[in-house]
Amino acid sequence: FVVIKTLVLREFPDSFKSDIYIYIVSLVFSRKMADFGFRTIHLLTDLFAISFLFHALSVVVGAVDTFDGASIRSRDVYPSLGRGYSVSAGTFSSGTCLSLETTSKPTYDYDYRIIEITNSRNDVLLGEELVNSGLLDSGAFSWISATLANDVVSAAALSDNDATENVPHHSIGQLRILKYFSTIKSARLTDDANYMLNFGDFLSFVQSCGPTYIRSLRRKSEIISIFRYDTPYPQANRAKNDKIIEQVQGLVNDRGSITAGTSTSTNNTLIASTTADATDETTTQTDILEGLTVEIRAFGLGGGQSDSPLSPVIQSWASLASIVDFSFRSIMGQNAGVVDSIEVVPWTINTEFQKNSKLNVRSTVTDYESITRPYPSHRKMVNFLENSEHISRIDKIIHNRIEKVTSLKRCVAFLDQLSSSQHDRSLVRNSETTTVVNLVASDDSRLTVGRLQHSLTISYYPTWTNGKYVADRLMEELMAYIDNYYEPCFSALSQDDIGQVGGAMFGKPFTELEACSDLVCKYEDVEWENNRCISPALTLSENSEARSAIDDLVKIWCDPQLA
Repeated sequence: FVVIKTLVLREFPDSFKSDIYIYIVSLVFSRKMADFGFRTIHLLTDLFAISFLFHALSVVVGAVDTFDGASIRSRDVYPSLGRGYSVSAGTFSSGTCLSLETTSKPTYDYDYRIIEITNSRNDVLLGEELVNSGLLDSGAFSWISATLANDVVSAAALSDNDATENVPHHSIGQLRILKYFSTIKSARLTDDANYMLNFGDFLSFVQSCGPTYIRSLRRKSEIISIFRYDTPYPQANRAKNDKIIEQVQGLVNDRGSITAGTSTSTNNTLIASTTADATDETTTQTDILEGLTVEIRAFGLGGGQSDSPLSPVIQSWASLASIVDFSFRSIMGQNAGVVDSIEVVPWTINTEFQKNSKLNVRSTVTDYESITRPYPSHRKMVNFLENSEHISRIDKIIHNRIEKVTSLKRCVAFLDQLSSSQHDRSLVRNSETTTVVNLVASDDSRLTVGRLQHSLTISYYPTWTNGKYVADRLMEELMAYIDNYYEPCFSALSQDDIGQVGGAMFGKPFTELEACSDLVCKYEDVEWENNRCISPALTLSENSEARSAIDDLVKIWCDPQLA
């Protein structure tokens, strides 16, 4: 707390210091704590709110943020310029509220390297080598790890002097193109977005456009090749390694002119012509290329190429060169590539938003002494961003809980249509936890159709379901949350304030609105009980155990597949 106070007093202007200081003090110490468990969660959530406040303060000076991570790189979403984004929820809006007029063309970084793997017989050392190789941020890292690990398992049992079986050796080629940044140079708010702002419907604007929007994108494309050959001994063939590196570097540099002699292929194995010249006293080019296998993965290829040579079988060095050349041309398109990171900008520093939301219009507020005074614009900006992020978090909670109920009902509907003669059939999807076994009170721990159907309808937790079906119990909890927190809180954020229609979004942070002040309510799977939100996970109740078991069953076994 002393550190926070010091930062406030040192970094912010005098007109803002007292407001921030009072906000922090009241936020931390005004919470009424019922018991130790709730003291803990209230303190944690309040400290989170403080940290987010300082994030929001960046808006005052017009700062922007850059984000990467799984939510950005997920293939289930498409980050695009102008699309809304919530920093705290990690979610994208359903569409864009900007009409793009001009965008900048990205610049490129090109990189190619070959990594020789030296630990072919020890899975621990292999793991350390891969982590230290710089491949950890590659989109193919899991594939590389799995491929090499499978070979290590087969080679680990061989003795150092065993010449009867082959030991695998690998080199990894990584061709990478980094593009940064595709940026909005000029854009206008859409008519629908302006309509919501002009009528003071700021809550709908946030739900449609997000608290921030994407101004820039950075994309990444890469081609990963795994080159493998076997030797009778653990030691790598140095001449073979050097020749592979020489050939691959020439392939990448020339992208189309490989002079390795004519060659044929069987099952991805490159076999060179016997007419090739010798490379040293003991190893000919035929020896070097014989038995070499190549596997390729490419990420972030662009469309529109009609001459694709992509094939599951690589027939020669020439065909490998053709694939690399095609992939290289495909990844050079402006919109090609997997989105690697995004730069987001708060709407509050968009000049058109400021004008149409009346953010830059002078507002007044009457204090507790009935004195009317100006309401600072910077406070309006901070309040709007904090309230916007809160809206996005609650919307995400509602969406996730509805999705869980929908998935449950779809799974039960599939099971219900099966005849009773199929109830003893086993499911083939393997469980990664022991939850299913614990649920089944039988010596036979197989999860059958009948047992899954019973677990997802009646449940093994009668105290939690209270005589209701599982889906009905989950919907009951959801509707209690909507009726007692979601609806009152969002209604309060839609009220008029500071002399402006819908001005509650600018007038106060949600933590100062009674209907929104219970910070426990902004977490997943809370229940509404005794006029407040409680978290069963924190109290380790049977309700939490039951809900977790149902989530595991649906996540792992639905939609069901029968043996």
